[in-house]
Amino acid sequence: MEYEFALVIPKATPVTAPFTDDLQLEKGVIHHIEVRFEAGCQREVHCKMERWGHQAFPKLPSLSFSSEDDTIKKDTHFPLEAEPYLLKFTGWSPDANYPHTITVRVDILSPDDIAPTNILVRALNKFFSLIPGFK
Repeated sequence: MEYEFALVIPKATPVTAPFTDDLQLEKGVIHHIEVRFEAGCQREVHCKMERWGHQAFPKLPSLSFSSEDDTIKKDTHFPLEAEPYLLKFTGWSPDANYPHTITVRVDILSPDDIAPTNILVRALNKFFSLIPGFK
């Protein structure tokens, strides 16, 4: 399952009163996340994502994502096993003179996709497809 969120951080948003939004997802395992900063952000816009009051992305609480005309990409293994299946997005831009849109993309493997039997069946099907004449 793939999700994409366009989040507009208002200009001059202080870290003490950040913009927040809940990113509603589904049960599964987050295996990839991307955070896109458009041209013009000039590293003045920051964001992070939390789950149940603990920072999830970036992992260390002292860090935030910030960039300029770049997409930060992270492969991960972050289970969403209990409701609510969401991440809390927090963004701030204390020195920005106009609003900035941050695009967050989240890829989730559903429980069916990560079940060991499904992984084994897909691997065997791929293996047998490589054998000439085997159908």
